[in-house]
Formats: sequence, C-alpha cells, structure tokens
Amino acid sequence: MAINVNTNSISEFGDVLSQLSNKEGESIYRLKPNVGEGYLQQYKNDGKWDLYVGQFTFHVDIRFNRQPDFSRTDQFCLSFQTLKTDLNEDMSKYGNIRKASDGIIFFANGAALNSVWHRNTNCKLVNLFFDKSWLQELESSSLLPKLVLDSIKDNPEAMFHVELTSDMKHNLRQMLYLPSEVKGEFIKPYMYNKCIELIVQTASLVHYQLNLKSQNLSIHPEDLNIIEQVKINLINNYQEPPKVEDLANSTGMSKSKLQRLFKALLNTSIYQFIKDIRMEKAMELLMQGHSVTEVGYEIGYSSIPNFSSTFKEHFNIPPGQISQR
Repeated sequence: MAINVNTNSISEFGDVLSQLSNKEGESIYRLKPNVGEGYLQQYKNDGKWDLYVGQFTFHVDIRFNRQPDFSRTDQFCLSFQTLKTDLNEDMSKYGNIRKASDGIIFFANGAALNSVWHRNTNCKLVNLFFDKSWLQELESSSLLPKLVLDSIKDNPEAMFHVELTSDMKHNLRQMLYLPSEVKGEFIKPYMYNKCIELIVQTASLVHYQLNLKSQNLSIHPEDLNIIEQVKINLINNYQEPPKVEDLANSTGMSKSKLQRLFKALLNTSIYQFIKDIRMEKAMELLMQGHSVTEVGYEIGYSSIPNFSSTFKEHFNIPPGQISQR
C-alpha cells in the first residue's frame, strides 16, 4: 500500500500535513495511526518563514510529487531529511540517494521535486520555508553571499544540493534535539538563530558550488567547511590577521593547498581578501568622520603613508578627500 501526495506549491506543505497527520494545539502535527508514528513541530516568524522539525516512521510508502508553481516565484525551501541514519553516520554507505537524504536541498517554487518515503523507515526532517524578502534581509546584512541571491532571483526553477559538513550536522542535531537549557519562550528565538545559521551555511556552500562549477572543479565538503572557517577567522581578525602558515597548521592543510582552495572558492588570494576587508572598513570609518590617522591605525596599519597609498590604489581616491566630505 502507498499514499500519493501531490502538491504544486511550497506553501501547500501545511495541506500535505493535514492529509497525513492530526494537529494538536497550535503547532504540533502527529501522524495519523494508519499512516505512521511520530510528529512534526512547526515554528513561525511573522509570515517570513515557517520551520518544521520532526521525527517519525511511516507504516506505508509515501510518494511525494511536487509540480512546479510559477505563480509564486518568491518562495523557497531548504530541506533536510535522514533515512535510516543518524547525523553521526556516513550516509554514503546507504547508496546513491540523490535528494535531501544525503544533504540539504535548497530549491525555488518553480523546481520539480519528487521523493519516496519508505515504510518502516526512521525519518528525521528539517524543512524551512521562506520568501525572497527574508533572503534579501540576510543579503543586506552581509550574511548571505550576493552571488546566491543573484543566481535565484531570475531563476524560478533554481535548485541546489549540498552535502553536509560537520558544522551543519552539529546545527541540525541542535534543531532536532533541543538542548535541555532551551525552554519556554526561549525556544522560538533559539530556533530562529539556528535557521539563520543553517541557511548561511547552506548559502556559503552554494556560493562555493557556483564558483567550482564555473571552474570545473570538485572539492570535498569538509574542505569547503575549512575554507569557510578560515574566511570567518580572517573577517574577525582583519586588524591582526593570522599568518598563512598558522592558518594552514590550524586546519591541517598544507600551505599550498589552503592557498589554492581559497583562491578557487573565493576568486581572490588570502592576502587580497584581507586587504579588501580592511579597505571596506576604512571607507566606512572615514565616511563616519574619523581622521585618516585614526582609521589607518584602527584597521591594523602601522604606517599611515602605506595605508593612504593602499587606499588610493583601491578606491582611486585619497582617504583624506573622504574624511573631508
């Protein structure tokens, strides 16, 4: 016996749940006895996003057939599923299941996506539904790479698959198994922060994926995760950035491999990345009215003439002309 579920829109997920489960209270969906055992918990945030987190086992096969919907091209979904496995296992040993069960799928409302949930299979699920305005908020706050937003804004059929990194697995575990200290009114803001972490982690990998595709390269997901951590390290310590040798030692990579992967993924060298961050911060401080000397020392330069020449080379204007405006 199998149940066929047909849907045409990301926003219809609640209707799908009503077919398979009974709603308890405002946010709990418990599977109907003839369908299976388990539940999904819903979290909402002012209509910008809906999050569903659950663990369950179906008693029958469930076939999902989601057809493209081009009437709402501003809707997106980030979907994670595990089948028979937990987040500590190597999912590749369960075969080549190319869907959310071996990673995360990030897709637009115009993408067709079919899947089958088999009976007597222990499942864990994290589904995050959101609209483009939330992505734009994240992009404007520099959390979301602009390249990702550009790649989907004119592509209603956009779909990206990314493999899980150790950081993503850790984040998903915390969403599926809430820490004991997270209770009551603190649950919703906690889950909101976890949603942001997850979508930023996913978007970063999509960003790298797009860069790799343009260069016909393939890189292990854990190496992608290492480069992301190096990038964050440099952003947080741009005033006194670590040496490349120290970065390589801390990541377990050789210096040459680190530099090669960083360049391939971010289209810039580590040295240029640091300089770009410093210059953007310098421009921001100068426009706030700080003096050239103050800004030069603030962003990590010991020589103000060196800072001034670098700034002029970068922006084609002396820093003094910015601070005088």
